[in-house]
Amino acid sequence: MTSHLRTSITVEIVSPGPSRATIEARPERAADRAPAHGRTSLPPRGPVGCCRRGTRRPRRLIGKCRAGAAAGNVSAEGEAIRSNDYRKDTTVKAPSTRPAAVLGLDVGKSSHWACLIDRDGEVLASAPVRNREAELDALFASAPAGTLVVVDQFRNIGSLAVRRARAAGLGVAHLPGLAASRAAGLFAGEAKTDERDAAVIARTALGVPDSLSGVPGRGEALEAARALSSQRDHVVACATRDKNRLRAVLLESCPALEAAVDLSDRRWLELLAGFGGAWGIARSGAEGPRAEAAGEAAAASTAPPPALVEAENRQVRC
Repeated sequence: MTSHLRTSITVEIVSPGPSRATIEARPERAADRAPAHGRTSLPPRGPVGCCRRGTRRPRRLIGKCRAGAAAGNVSAEGEAIRSNDYRKDTTVKAPSTRPAAVLGLDVGKSSHWACLIDRDGEVLASAPVRNREAELDALFASAPAGTLVVVDQFRNIGSLAVRRARAAGLGVAHLPGLAASRAAGLFAGEAKTDERDAAVIARTALGVPDSLSGVPGRGEALEAARALSSQRDHVVACATRDKNRLRAVLLESCPALEAAVDLSDRRWLELLAGFGGAWGIARSGAEGPRAEAAGEAAAASTAPPPALVEAENRQVRC
């Protein structure tokens, strides 16, 4: 703010003798220049910790404004905000919550590539490691305390690395494939190598922690049930695909037979497999399919085994 100075002149007459003028210059204060309608006061201050102080001009905010922030004008969540002090306009940040080191794993079927970097981004180690329990345990044991292990796949080929990292007491996170692919374009080089992919995973996890997602921790029984359910879904999908393909073949060869066949019935499938489709059934005559149907009826009259009954229970299947 620019302050304007006004000067007042005082004239002193001394007699006898010629007149003598004494000029005194002094700065005029705010109290000396009261307006005609009376004195004015500055707007009152607002509450401590608020960016808007009374009717003063609000200061620009970065992040979220929270009254009663912690020491250093940093919110409890650690977000960067403008200083609450009206005498300065600076941005403060929370203390670093990054891990001591990040171990990026580009997982593979037979081996992984491990890239270990510290908090400052310096590469401590970068080497391949076999997908074996003993070698993974040795790798995680050599990592500093507080290391975060980041993988690009936490199931299938990456499940063993996740389990051994948790057994070693290290945190585990997952970098999705789409985020890793986009982050790869920000780093130097265009070669698609395991070493570069592991470095991209580690540096992205260190610099952009919001891109990471958690790895769900489940018990062994729940993981086994998930694997069985996944395998069952795969088998059902394969059976549905094969039935649709068989129905398309029957529709091209004999639409009447395709309309009469119920492919969800196992006996129809065995009949088609034994006689070879519509033309095989026609060549065998009426006696062949009739004898086949009689044999199937006799077999169906017997009680099914208990394991088959339990398998058809909806509660067991779900």
